[in-house]
Amino acid sequence: WFDTDLVAAAARMMPDAEFHLCGAVTDPAALALGKLANVRLYGEVPYADVPGFAAAMDVMTIPFRLTPIIEACDPVKFYEHCAAGRPTVATPMPELARAGDLVFRAADAGAFAAALERAIAAGAKPMRPLEVMPWGQTIAYVADINGFLVELCTPMG
Repeated sequence: WFDTDLVAAAARMMPDAEFHLCGAVTDPAALALGKLANVRLYGEVPYADVPGFAAAMDVMTIPFRLTPIIEACDPVKFYEHCAAGRPTVATPMPELARAGDLVFRAADAGAFAAALERAIAAGAKPMRPLEVMPWGQTIAYVADINGFLVELCTPMG
């Protein structure tokens, strides 16, 4: 489901950008990404460390292959990225179409690299660190590109 070819090609097109990937890696093609000079593999990041990890990123990505199961899913990662106040670049998953301009969608490596550049340029500025509320919701405050304060929250559930 993770498009290693897309990430590898984007990393090669953007040698001055750093790609930080977290999550369990068992696939040889995904492990090979770590051989690229500008790609770092972290493995699983403890849940308590995820907000700090996300806060250090300029842009978040969802580089998923468009398989039937991915085309039918609503990626929770997108909402986490929004809560972190970070722009998201993703492959054109149908469920993300309703997010409109909140996500930069790209179908191939060239478009993905270009979307990453646009997302970096449009990035929101964190105004306060992420805060996990006692009821489990994560809240963040960012200044949008016009300087307005925006509250971002993960869904209640």
